[in-house]
Amino acid sequence: MSTARVLTRNIFSNWANLAVTIIIGFFMLPFMVHQLGDAHYGIWTLVVSLVGYGNLLDFGVRSSIVKYVSQHHATDNRAQLRSLFTTTLALYTAIGALVLVFAAGAAFLLPHLFYIPPEMVGEAQVVLLIVGFNLALKFPGGVFEGFVTGLQRYEVANAIAIGFTLLRTALTVVFLIRGEKLLALATIGLVSDLLMSAVMAVVCLRLLPWLSIGRGYLNAKILREVYGYGIWSAVIALASRVLYDSDSI
Repeated sequence: MSTARVLTRNIFSNWANLAVTIIIGFFMLPFMVHQLGDAHYGIWTLVVSLVGYGNLLDFGVRSSIVKYVSQHHATDNRAQLRSLFTTTLALYTAIGALVLVFAAGAAFLLPHLFYIPPEMVGEAQVVLLIVGFNLALKFPGGVFEGFVTGLQRYEVANAIAIGFTLLRTALTVVFLIRGEKLLALATIGLVSDLLMSAVMAVVCLRLLPWLSIGRGYLNAKILREVYGYGIWSAVIALASRVLYDSDSI
C-alpha cells in the first residue's frame, strides 16, 4: 500500500475516533449529571481528575514507542523491537505500581483534603482505588497499543478504541438508568479497559508473532532513547493539563 493511502487511512481513522469521543461526551455529560446528581457527579469528577494526574508519569514514552517501532520495523530490526517491547513493558509495569501507591495514598487522604459528605466517603475511596487500579493496568497495556500504531495500523487501534467506547457508553447508560452510581461507573471502566488491552495485545502479537520478552532484552540505552525523545511530548502534555485546569479555577 502506498504511503499516501496509509496516511489517508490513518488520518481518517483518527478523526473518526475523535468524532465519536466528542459526540458521546456531548450527550453523556448532561445525562450523567442528571442521573448521578450533583454530589455524586462532583465526586466522580474529583476522583477522575486526581487519578488523571498519574498520566503525567508517562513522560512521553508512548509517543516514543510509536516512533521507534516505526523506525525499527522499517529496517526489520527484530532484536531492537524485542528490546523495545521488553524494556518499555517493564518500565510501564513499574510506573503502574507507582500509580497504585499514589491511588492508595490519595484514597486515604481524600476525606482529609476535600469535603465529602460522610455517607459518601467510603464509596468515594473505593471508587478512587478502582480508577487508580484501572490506570495502573493501562500503562503496560499501552505498550501493545503503541506497537500497533507504530506499525501504522491506526485504523485497527482506532476501530478497537471506538468499539470499546461505544460498549462502555452503552453499559453506562443501562446501569445509570437502573439507579447504579459511582461503583458501577468505575467497574465498567475497569472491565472495558482490561478487555480493550487484551484485544490490543492479541492484535499486536498477531501482527508480530515473533515478538517476545526476556531479561536479556532489557536495555538501558533504549530507556534513554525513549525518554530523550518523549520528554518534549511530556512537556506539551503538562502545559495542556495546566491550561485545562486553569479554566476550572
